[in-house]
Parts: sequence; structure tokens; C-alpha cells
Amino acid sequence: MRAQLQQIPGISLVKKPELIFLASLLLFAIDNVVNYFTDLPVFTACSLILLPLMWLSLYLDGKKQVFLVTFSAVFITTAAIGNLAYTFNKSSIADLTFILMFATAYFYYKPKGTQLVRWPANILLLVSILLFGFGFFGINSMSLHTNEKDFKNLELIGISFDSLVEQSQTLDEAKHKIHDSLNADSLIRTKLKTYFPNQQGIDTMKNLGITMMPGIKIEKESLDKVEQKRHYTYGLFRVPHVPAYFFGFTLLLYIFLIIINRKWVYLLPAILLSYLILLNGVRTFIVAAGLSVLLWFFVSRNIWYFVAFSAIGVFFIVFRYEIFEATEHTILSPLSSLLITTVDNPDRLSRVALFRSWLSEIKEFSWLDLLTGKNFYQSKMANLKNLFTPTWYHNDLLSIIFSYGIPAALFYVSLFVKIYLDNRHIFRQNAMAFIFFFTMILTSIFNGFYYYFPIFLIYIFWLIAYQHPKPKTA
Repeated sequence: MRAQLQQIPGISLVKKPELIFLASLLLFAIDNVVNYFTDLPVFTACSLILLPLMWLSLYLDGKKQVFLVTFSAVFITTAAIGNLAYTFNKSSIADLTFILMFATAYFYYKPKGTQLVRWPANILLLVSILLFGFGFFGINSMSLHTNEKDFKNLELIGISFDSLVEQSQTLDEAKHKIHDSLNADSLIRTKLKTYFPNQQGIDTMKNLGITMMPGIKIEKESLDKVEQKRHYTYGLFRVPHVPAYFFGFTLLLYIFLIIINRKWVYLLPAILLSYLILLNGVRTFIVAAGLSVLLWFFVSRNIWYFVAFSAIGVFFIVFRYEIFEATEHTILSPLSSLLITTVDNPDRLSRVALFRSWLSEIKEFSWLDLLTGKNFYQSKMANLKNLFTPTWYHNDLLSIIFSYGIPAALFYVSLFVKIYLDNRHIFRQNAMAFIFFFTMILTSIFNGFYYYFPIFLIYIFWLIAYQHPKPKTA
């Protein structure tokens, strides 16, 4: 069978990682442009073709991919069960595709690591800057808000207005939670009209309470509410975290090139990328990479760097209010506001709220749900019910446990373990590869990793892992 496939004209093209990378990048760019105008899953649909092509390439190489085959089989099987047992939605297919693309990309690029060239990563950077550049003119994709508009009416998912009223308490019973300067009655009515647009009786209601659902809260306006004032710049990218990941992991590549080649020409794109990351407004990569650097100093026993880096962190925490006041209304304000929220009011962190929503749902899982999960769409509906926003859990492990079950989650963890075991000799000598890998892990915890186009990021990982200084000529 393998020999017969080898005879097909042009079949060798599937073995060229640059072509797969560029084809994916072209589809990605088209997807983002198209989705500025209409909701059409271009990349996901075409990935259903690219994915088998990468599998075909691995098959033609003649190497047994037991782990990848088992990994894929487990996720496909549990996804099928979950989508048959619960409401199916195209978002569940997209989620499964991205998970399989992550695992497949790792094994697809791995044997080709020493032959990978840098120019596809440079093209990724140029395309990313082009898409992001629209944000400089105030043009940002509305894809981030499309689902929120579609699902604002809670009655669409079976949450009735009457059921919320039954769970409420009067404003008089909760006066201690409401600041005197706020018109709580008016604010609650405004929120309810958003979620129940067809309930005309809201205007004639009196003293409707504030504990109906976790999302309805009336609190004092103070510095700890800065997290509600986030602003992102992301241009034609569908969501702001994608350019943050692209720019961040590419920045690691250019820092690595500066270190091994001693050519300061790479400093210019590194500075540009640093600026774009801050302008973007997403903190996930910065926090994850910073902690990974700290971890590298610890495991490599660079004690003085570790102490200095830790001291800087303590300084930022101690003087967080002063730093916030100094950086307010600048591109550094998202980071300074995160310090205040994390230290003084962690309950306001969206990841804490998402974890509580996840925990409340998992407690209601049957034994079959724990084994096979529900599906990705159901996780979005759970957060819509609990938090009034149809978002996913922004954590790979939480999302996989909910959507595919505990066995699939163990396989996902095993993928990271395998990546580490395959490359531990590289991690001992290559600081940037080590930092890249653990940044992957931390981003998967803080915001998710597999959902942000790892087919591009894994290529960059192998570039760093297998890049070597060029020999000096006489």
C-alpha cells in the first residue's frame, strides 16, 4: 500500500513542511479576512484536508506513530460520543480539529527538524503584522463579539426569566453590597433587558434582587475594577490572543537568533515584536514567558539571576498601586492592573470565575460524562448559563475534561510529557527551547494553547530546538 502511494505523482509534496506551513498560513489569512465580513469557518474546514495530508506524510515515512494514532483515536471516539449524546454544534468540530492539529504538527515536523528553514516563520511574521496593522486605524474584527450577540438571550438555552426571579432576593436584603452612589435598580434593569430582550415587564418590576445568577453583581466602583476596562488591539485577527501568541513565540525565535548569531540586526524585529505584544493588550504570553524564564534560572542554577528576577517581581507587587498610577492610560496598564487584581481581588479574575463554573458543572457529571465528556459546545453553554458569557474555559485541561473526559485529558498531558522526554537533552543546553516549551505549558493553563494555531507555533519550536550557530568563515 505504501509503495503504491509513493508512485502517485506529486505525493512527495505532503512531505515538505514549508508547503504545509504556507498552505495553512494562506488559509489562515483568508479565514481572518473573510470573517471580518461574515462568519465562515474557512481554516477549520480546510484543516479537515490538511490534517489527513500530514497523517499521509507520516504514513509514507514508514515510522509507526503508535502514540499519535492512539491519541487521535481516543479524542475522535469521545468527541463522537459527546456529540451524539448532547447538542451538536460546529464549534465542537473546530475544537477537536485544533487538538488533533497540535499533536499531528509535533510529530509531522519532528523528523524534519534539522531541515526546517527560517523563511516561513518570517512570512508568518509579515502576514501577522499586516493583519494586525488594521488595528492602528481602529479596525478590529467583530468576530470576538459575534457569539456574545447571538447568545445574549438566555431563553435560547432554556434559562427562563421566571426561574431567575424565583432565585432572587430584594435589594433591601443586600444593601450592604451596593454602593450608595449607584442606582442599583436601574443597573439591574439594564442588564436584564440585555439577557431577556422580549420581557417588557422588566420596566414595571420593583426591587428585583441581585443574587439571581453569578453575573448579576452591583459593586462599588474602585481601583480593583480595572479589569473590566480592558482594551485590545488585534486588527483582522478574529481574537486578540492569536496575534499575542504569534508575536510572543516569534519574539523568542529572534532573541534566540541574537544569542547564537551575535547579529544585532535581529534586535530590530525583536523590539518591534515587544512593542506589538504590549500594544495588543493580552497578558498571557508575557506572564507565561516571564515565569518560564524564572524557572530556567532555577533549574540551571543561575542563582543570582533567579534572585534578581524574583526581587524585581516582589518590587512590582509591593509598589503595584504606584506602578498602576504611573502606567495608567499607557500600553503597560493591562499588566499593572493585573497585579492589583491578582493580589487584592483575585475573585475578579475571569479565570477564577471560569474555574468555579467548571467545578459546578463537573460535580453534576455522570460516570459516563467523566469518561467521555460532553462536548465543546456544551462547555460554552455552561458558561453562558453560569457567567452570562458563551465562552470556553480558557484552560486546555479543564476544557478537555469537560468536552472529552478524563482519559482524553490524561492523553493530552502525556503529549506534553512525551515532548519533554523527546527533547530533554535539548532543554538542558538550549535555554530558549526550554523557555518556549514551558511557556507552551503555562499558556495552556492560563489561557489555552491548542486553540491558537499550534501548526505555526510548533514549527517555530523546532526552529529553535534544532537551530545552530553558523560556522565562521576564514
